[in-house]
Amino acid sequence: MIFYSALSSRKWFYNTIILGFLLSFFLCSKATAQVRGKVLSIADNKPIAGASVYVNNTSIGTTTSETGDFYLQTSGTEFNELIVSYVGYEPVLYKLSGADDAGKRLIFKLSEKQQELEAVLIIGDAERRRLLQIFKENFLGVTKEADRATIENIKDIYFLPGKTGPKSVLAKSDAPIRIKNNLLGYNISFDLVEFTYDPVGRSTSFFGYTRYESYPQKKKYVRNREKAYEGSTQHFFRSLIADKLEEEKFSMMTIQQIPGQKMDLGAPVKRSQILFKNSADTSLYVLKVEDRLQVKYLKSPPGTVYIKGKFPFAKGIFKDMVQSTFYLSAPILLTTGAVIINPLDMQVSEYWSFEKAANLLPQDYKLGD
Repeated sequence: MIFYSALSSRKWFYNTIILGFLLSFFLCSKATAQVRGKVLSIADNKPIAGASVYVNNTSIGTTTSETGDFYLQTSGTEFNELIVSYVGYEPVLYKLSGADDAGKRLIFKLSEKQQELEAVLIIGDAERRRLLQIFKENFLGVTKEADRATIENIKDIYFLPGKTGPKSVLAKSDAPIRIKNNLLGYNISFDLVEFTYDPVGRSTSFFGYTRYESYPQKKKYVRNREKAYEGSTQHFFRSLIADKLEEEKFSMMTIQQIPGQKMDLGAPVKRSQILFKNSADTSLYVLKVEDRLQVKYLKSPPGTVYIKGKFPFAKGIFKDMVQSTFYLSAPILLTTGAVIINPLDMQVSEYWSFEKAANLLPQDYKLGD
């Protein structure tokens, strides 16, 4: 599941966000897995044509045939949260078990969504435009990639009274949100579970399931994806796992507040001091920091040029390098492919707070793709 939460403000650089893009991925064998099956309606056992079957937050996916059948090749992936969804039906999550699923024919039966009596906000055009702008900024981000992305079915998004405060609102959509990421060359289908905006607490969160489909390959998309990857959280965590931080131009420092003073103490830290093999499962790593971890990317990523042009206050901050600070409330579990198992225990500020859904690459992304 993708989960995202952020403090909301026009001064984006000073926001703190929770990185939770990969909440419920699990590990499986990297052996070749050929998944085949059928999708039916639980009401009448009839096949459902055109249902989406995909590995969450990757470009690995397909749709069912007229007879409800599907075939999916998941070779070489360590992500195994299979999503089966269709408009008007409750999505099904299935944990693939690698070789154990080989040769099996999986049958998924979808049940229709229950119509709930919800107090939809009755708002005028101006208020709807305002809420949609808030939704797009906090869902897509405030980057060049976000500005070039479009939500094709924006009319499907509606708003309800929120639960976190008197002025908070919820955004929902009964159909998957269809995003055209025109700069990175992806069609994205996002099964939104819920989006919450609280102007009093200055917080925003959303969660759901994501499928990527690549545009026909062109050199410009390859270049743009490489630019989006450079200096990103995905780039950092992959470099950390591979023990290539110095080679990839990252440096780290632990930050601790001095007791009784309004001052912080920073100290350089090595990978071996904060990253360990998980004793309970050696296929996982544990990132452990007492207070905060400051990450510096010793280059200026391509995205900083656009941010400095759009936000004048950032000009003096983004110079020859960029930095972000992680706030860890608990040790972070990472897979060998740099997937975060418990992202809700991590917050990040500064440069990475600009980047949201429009800057994310699939977890099966490789340089040159």
